[in-house]
This record gives sequence, structure tokens and C-alpha cells, in this order.
Amino acid sequence: MDDLFGAVKSRAESLLQDLNRPGGLRSTIQGIRQKMAEADQRRAINRARGELARLDGQLTETITAVGVQAVALHSAGRLASPELAPLCQHVVDIRTALAEQKDELAKLEALLAARRESQAQACAACGRPLPAEGTFCPRCGAVLPERSEALHCAHCGSVLRPGSRFCPKCGQAVPA
Repeated sequence: MDDLFGAVKSRAESLLQDLNRPGGLRSTIQGIRQKMAEADQRRAINRARGELARLDGQLTETITAVGVQAVALHSAGRLASPELAPLCQHVVDIRTALAEQKDELAKLEALLAARRESQAQACAACGRPLPAEGTFCPRCGAVLPERSEALHCAHCGSVLRPGSRFCPKCGQAVPA
């Protein structure tokens, strides 16, 4: 019986030594616990960062709302704070410049569209604008006239406008 007890005791001590040795089960469990604690800390940090971002967004929205309200009061002539008046006037000036720039852009886009429309060839049969490429009118099916190929400079190869006497890139004379 003492042999059996001694064998069990020896085996238990061996097992405890294996558990406690570096790289054993106990150190693995401790390592996992440390990693879990670090992961919990990272999750808490990410939650805190998310909350900070949410609060920062709310602050920005609130400041924007206050600014919009101050500009509206300034525009209505009811702003009582002389410190905010120059800032509000600057916002009003920027809004005016923005509206003028939008109008200018609309005019330029309309001019470009009109220029494109006037430059587009019209079908001789139906009068509709013709596409840049193709052999037949997409509306009536009439045969499209041959389009003149762009001329190129014999010296440098750049595209020449019809009727050019000299190349705009290299200055060489264009043969007639």
C-alpha cells in the first residue's frame, strides 16, 4: 500500500511540476488571462474613443447650430452681441460670394452647352444633331457625310486646326 501511495504521490508531484514549469499549463492559463485583460482594456479604450467621437460630433453640431442662429439674428438685425457681428457679417459675405459663384458657373455651363450644340453637325435629312462617331443618323437612318480627319504637323505630329498655315507647337509651315 505504501508503494501505491508513493507512486500516486510521485505522479502527483510530477504532474504539479509539469503544470508549474515554464510553458506548462499554468503559465499558458496565466498568459491567456493576461491577453484577455489586455483585450478588455482595448475594448474599454475603443468604447471611450467612440464616446469621445460621438460627443465631439454633438459639440460640432451644437456650435454649428449656434452659429446659424447667430447669423440669422444678424441678418434680421436682432443680434445684440457686438463681438459676433463681424463674424456673422463675414458668413453673410461668403454666402453672397457663393451665390454669385454658383450663378457664374451656371452661365458658363450654359455657354458651353450652347457652343457644343452650335458646333454639332445636323443631319441633312431630319435636322437632328449627329453623334461624333457613326455612319448613319440615329434618328432617321440617313447616311452621314464623311468627317474630315484632323490634320497633323509633319514635323512634330501635333494636331492642326483646319486652315492653319503654321504649327502652333513647333512653328513649322504647313504645306497647303
